[in-house]
Amino acid sequence: MDETFKTQHYLNILNQALPDLTNSGPNTPVKSATLPYFTHVIVNSSQKHDGVYRFQDIEHEYSNKKHHSSLLDIDKQCQADDGCLIQFTSGTTGSPKAALLSHFNVVNNGLLAAKRQNLFEK
Repeated sequence: MDETFKTQHYLNILNQALPDLTNSGPNTPVKSATLPYFTHVIVNSSQKHDGVYRFQDIEHEYSNKKHHSSLLDIDKQCQADDGCLIQFTSGTTGSPKAALLSHFNVVNNGLLAAKRQNLFEK
């Protein structure tokens, strides 16, 4: 997620919903009694924040082949209907609302967008 968009500061919203986020250091899993399965937050940020991973750090860490087998192990555990992305939408009221998207939602959206734009090789 991005840190902010227009007047919304998403990390503040997330900290209000999940106060345990600030109890974790940067690049460490979240441990919350309230939401025990909510363990990782990834942000698109140049700054490090408590309880979240920066996308650029993950990209750098996993861009080499030494992590290939661990990524395959993670892939085996992943289910299409598992939640993977919280998207904030303003709806018609202008107030942000969180919507949880599954891996299927995200991949299907990418495939449909690519098909519509004729991005597939022939």
